[in-house]
Amino acid sequence: MLNKKKKGFTLIELMIVVAIIAIIAAIAIPAFLRARITANEGGAIATLKSIFTSEGLFQSGNILDQNLNGSGEYGTLGELTGSYTRLAGAGGAAGVATGPGQVQAFITASLQPNQPVTAATAGGAGSKSGYLYQVTLPGAVIVTDTDNTTASVAPNNGDAIFQESRFRAYAWPNVFNNTGIRCFAVNETGEVLTASNANAGVAVYQGLAAGPLSSAATSTVAPAPADNTFFAGLFKSGDAGVDLQVWVAAGN
Repeated sequence: MLNKKKKGFTLIELMIVVAIIAIIAAIAIPAFLRARITANEGGAIATLKSIFTSEGLFQSGNILDQNLNGSGEYGTLGELTGSYTRLAGAGGAAGVATGPGQVQAFITASLQPNQPVTAATAGGAGSKSGYLYQVTLPGAVIVTDTDNTTASVAPNNGDAIFQESRFRAYAWPNVFNNTGIRCFAVNETGEVLTASNANAGVAVYQGLAAGPLSSAATSTVAPAPADNTFFAGLFKSGDAGVDLQVWVAAGN
C-alpha cells in the first residue's frame, strides 16, 4: 500500500496569514469608519436643509397661529413630523388652545422625537443615520419637544411673536468619533453652520445626555423672551455660540 502523507498548514504559515489579515483590517477599518462619518455628516447637513424647508412651509402655511395675528409660527420637530400640535383638540395640550391648528407632516416621520423624555434626553430628539436632531424655539422657556402636555411647549401668546421669526435646529453625533464628529445647526436664514464639537478632545455634544440644551450655560433665560441667551443676536457664520464654539459655514 502506498503511504500517503497528509499535508497541512504549518504554524508559521498560519501566523503569516493571520498577520496579513490583521494588517488589512488595520488599514480597512479606520478607512471604513472615516467614510461612514463623512457620509453621516453629509446626511446631517442634508437633513438640516430639509428641516429649514419644512419650517418655511409650516410657518408660511399658518399651521400654528397662537396669537391669532394672521402670521404663523415655526414648529417644533414633533410638529414638523406630524406627531402633534400645540393646540387642544388636535393632539396638543388640552385647555390652552388659542388659535387654529392641524396635525400635518412636513418632513419624514423617521425624525419624530420619540425618545423617552427624561432629564437625560436633552428635551427629546429625532434620530437618523448616527445623528440626533432637535428644533428649539424662543420663549420665556425655550420650546423643544420635551413634552407636548407641559407648559414648556404649550401655546403661549407672549412667545408667539418671537416664534414667527426665529427657530434653530441642531444635529449632533449619537456617538462622538464613531457615528460622527462635527455638530451642525441651521436657523431661519437657511445657512447650515458647523462647529468642531471638540473641547480638549472631549465632545461638546454627544448622544442624548449631552445635547444642545443639556447645559445650563445654553439654556439660561434672560428677562425678555425676545433675546434670551440661547437666541441672542443673529446666529451666523464666524460667531461664537453660547456653547463657546466657533460656528462657521458648513460649505453647503
